[in-house]
Amino acid sequence: MTAKKQKDFIWSDYYKSHLDRPPNHTLVKGLEFFISNTKNLPRTAVDIGCGNGHDTVELLKNNFSVLAMDKEDEAINLLIGNINQKSSFLKTEVSSMETFVVPEVALINASYSLPFCNPSVFGSFMNMIKNNILDGGIFCGQLFGVDDDWSYRNDMNFHTKKEVKEIFKNFDLVLFEEVNEDSKTADGSSKHWHLFHVVASKKNV
Repeated sequence: MTAKKQKDFIWSDYYKSHLDRPPNHTLVKGLEFFISNTKNLPRTAVDIGCGNGHDTVELLKNNFSVLAMDKEDEAINLLIGNINQKSSFLKTEVSSMETFVVPEVALINASYSLPFCNPSVFGSFMNMIKNNILDGGIFCGQLFGVDDDWSYRNDMNFHTKKEVKEIFKNFDLVLFEEVNEDSKTADGSSKHWHLFHVVASKKNV
């Protein structure tokens, strides 16, 4: 498929257009699996690229201690505004994925964020994520496929189905959905999306 160039992605527009968005279905599925199958793990989580916080709020509702990170101050401010009162279970950090140090936790959520990690550090960052999920813990998130309209960009990551499966070879796939279709972006522009929805449980070793 020939990629067509899209206009620059503006994060502030994305945050505004998703203010009332429910939690991502990958997180919902991951939480269902975690609550049913991981009785002995602590409820600790990292939300990578938390945006306005709809996923972070869902984690807090399920009694998780959450470290929410995003590279944009605006995102963290929106997240804090989405919480009715200050929570001792929430910590926030303004950081890029290229400099963020992932702590050891039971659940890592990365809704639509990982494709925007600089390709030069994606491999090492993804390895840090996988290494710091506790055995039996959960990853929830998305990766973009090679047919995506944004695949011309050299500052993003795109993978084949085989490559995504290889990334999670030491995990059990709780959910694996491939989407390859024409749809819209946050601002209503037409776009061909190719992405993989992943919920994966780290195998006990």
